[in-house]
Amino acid sequence: MRRVVLTIAGIVALGACTTAPSPAPTPIWQTVDGVRLACDPTPSPGAPSCEAALGASLPASGHATSDIDFVEYHFGTYCPAGGPCPSAPPTVGYLVFHLRGGSADALLVTMEPDGTVFAAPPAPFPPPTQPVQ
Repeated sequence: MRRVVLTIAGIVALGACTTAPSPAPTPIWQTVDGVRLACDPTPSPGAPSCEAALGASLPASGHATSDIDFVEYHFGTYCPAGGPCPSAPPTVGYLVFHLRGGSADALLVTMEPDGTVFAAPPAPFPPPTQPVQ
């Protein structure tokens, strides 16, 4: 059996991940700090809010708002369709920055018990896959 391991920014996926969109709930669109933001409509207790996740990840992304087409925020960690999804703490989410040039990168965000939100460095999205033997 061939398995695939995915990482975002060198962090092994922590878990309770979302799967690639099959029929998914319609995202909630808003504009925050000049950035179009599609938020997961089903919040996860303990995870950063959409606005807090963007607030932590925008400086960490290194992108100017003028370079960003839109950003999407999901609870959990990225999991491709049909891929294995390890479980994650409920304090984790990720943002995908879709850039005007057509590329995208993702940042993993976590929320501490005191409400502080941390963002990992950006990584290409979708992440490369590597077979595990």
